[in-house]
Amino acid sequence: MTHRYLEPSPILADGSAQVGKLPGSIPLHDLRDLRHPESPIKAIRAKCLDCSGGNDAGSPQVCGDRLHALALPHGRQPVSREGAIMSCEIIQFSTAARIPPKRAKAIVRAAGISRLSRVELEQEPDRPARDEGELSTTCKNGRLRNERHEVWRMAEAATRYWRARLDFQSAVSWAQRMGVPEGRDHPADPEDRGRPSMVQSWRAALVKQLLTPAWDVASVKWKQTALARGEHCHTGVKPERIERAIADDLAFLAAHPVRRSNSEAMAHRREFKEAMRQRIRDIAASRDLSDEEIRPVLKLKHHEIARFTEVHGVNLAWLLEGEGRIFKSGPTS
Repeated sequence: MTHRYLEPSPILADGSAQVGKLPGSIPLHDLRDLRHPESPIKAIRAKCLDCSGGNDAGSPQVCGDRLHALALPHGRQPVSREGAIMSCEIIQFSTAARIPPKRAKAIVRAAGISRLSRVELEQEPDRPARDEGELSTTCKNGRLRNERHEVWRMAEAATRYWRARLDFQSAVSWAQRMGVPEGRDHPADPEDRGRPSMVQSWRAALVKQLLTPAWDVASVKWKQTALARGEHCHTGVKPERIERAIADDLAFLAAHPVRRSNSEAMAHRREFKEAMRQRIRDIAASRDLSDEEIRPVLKLKHHEIARFTEVHGVNLAWLLEGEGRIFKSGPTS
């Protein structure tokens, strides 16, 4: 059965798979019935949000979907020389100086300098993981926090389990006292005689979680709330001990941030951009290119970088990271 809004893909690597038609070929009233954005900017925005799972807070990384999937309403789609609709990529150069290999492949595919099929791209070997010494400080801090997270999750699971057991036991006892038929599905205990032992288990689990090192700000907030509510009462643990544990957690989180400050991030972006511009100037010097010829690419716009690497045969991975071959075939740096 053929869907009215599907057609064979023009990309050879897709093997004539069914893809959505260009909205430019669909009547406007049908687009409105489908609740499709009529503005190109809104269509691109909707697709970006769809790629990121609806997350509007983070900065964009790399979007690897074809531009025809963005469905520009007026049918103005960039088309390559072979007649295939070209790819669209959003490259955030300010996020990091080192781009992971999988993202680098996506950028290469977007720039149009890779003629590999989808299967060949997937079969390309990835680079080995970076050594511990190559990791950033925030990445190392994140790993330390994750180690705490596993221990915290176990303590939290025990506390939630015994809290749920208490609530469930109270509900069963109440149903049995009221003579509700559902109460007969459980062992008879209308006087709730098993509750004291459950309370002791819950208090023990609560104390353990309160003294377990917190791994993030939300965990510290939970401890502070539990202390303020007096949930630690009748546990035999003094509030001063819990306060010391909270103070230690706050000191750990302050000493191990997982995000750089604005000044550090700005300095890092400036360093990365300047290093990339210097590599462009080195290529220009080796090819006798004038300042006017490299002026557009020095703005570091992704489409200008794609055009520059394709025209001059520059290895995109080297241009972005300064590693590997300078040209597609040539000496390494």
